[in-house]
Amino acid sequence: MRVTIKPKVGYRVRRIKQEIASDSFIDTLGYDVPVILFDGSDAIMVAGLRVLEAYIDECKNGGDETAHFCECFTTIKGNKYVYWRSEEFDEDFLTLIERGDNKK
Repeated sequence: MRVTIKPKVGYRVRRIKQEIASDSFIDTLGYDVPVILFDGSDAIMVAGLRVLEAYIDECKNGGDETAHFCECFTTIKGNKYVYWRSEEFDEDFLTLIERGDNKK
């Protein structure tokens, strides 16, 4: 898949640690694994980390008719992610689609 957005500094995807986010915050998001996308030190968005099968089922195969592809990006480590969204549930998701070679 072609990369559609480029960072100013470099993208990183980080899980929201339990110490930072209260249970009610995570429950409000409705995500199993909440993450923050950073560009350098700037937080860009909070999203749910979803597996590739969920992206294919909901976005590509029509499991959620309101789900659509938004962007594709590569992190500093070389991992490629898809950013997609469900309009029906007003939720944003990131899905790892390709592991990079720069394993740190």
